[in-house]
Amino acid sequence: MSLQIKTLGESATQDITADSDFTEMPITMEQRLDVACGQQLQTGWTGMDIADVIAPAGAKYIQHDVLSFPWPIESNSVYEARCSHFVEHIPHQLEGCDKNRNGLVLFMEELYRVMMPQGIVTIMAPYYSSQRAWQDPTHVRGITENTFRYFDKQWLTSLGMGHYGIKTDFEVLNTKLILDPEFESKNEAAKQIAILHYINVVLDINITLRKRGK
Repeated sequence: MSLQIKTLGESATQDITADSDFTEMPITMEQRLDVACGQQLQTGWTGMDIADVIAPAGAKYIQHDVLSFPWPIESNSVYEARCSHFVEHIPHQLEGCDKNRNGLVLFMEELYRVMMPQGIVTIMAPYYSSQRAWQDPTHVRGITENTFRYFDKQWLTSLGMGHYGIKTDFEVLNTKLILDPEFESKNEAAKQIAILHYINVVLDINITLRKRGK
């Protein structure tokens, strides 16, 4: 079950299927990027990963370490991107990069570079209060509703944190929490209390971002 929520500072959540900018633009395979796709690359997408992946019919694959920048992708060329269960693995410090800059920040800045203005990004990860977030020894961070708001220039500035120097401006469109099936039948008030106070209620979190600009 998924629960759509508003995050701090949002006026409303938005469904990208109702976004005319998104639905009316013809999307090519080259404009749809699956970052760190692994063996899950789907038809209609261009995947990128360090692994040796055989692309299915109707898909394209770029073999490249996604933590090595720049990516072999032109700036402002991707309209739709997805990244499933990878950001929690990104080291805090990346080899060959400025040791004073966080690995997730550098990753998001590179993603921002390749996205077209108004481009849509969906990021999926384990939720911070789930055992799923911490049982894997290669996971290095928990993801909350507000983690990716730090890549929203307006939000960051409004909180007096512009000095972070993050070079992105993504708008958070939508946040979905994927709940444990045990909580599906509970009313909304009970769900909210459980989410705030108990562990293993939310399994995963899906964040949809849009690159600001024209």
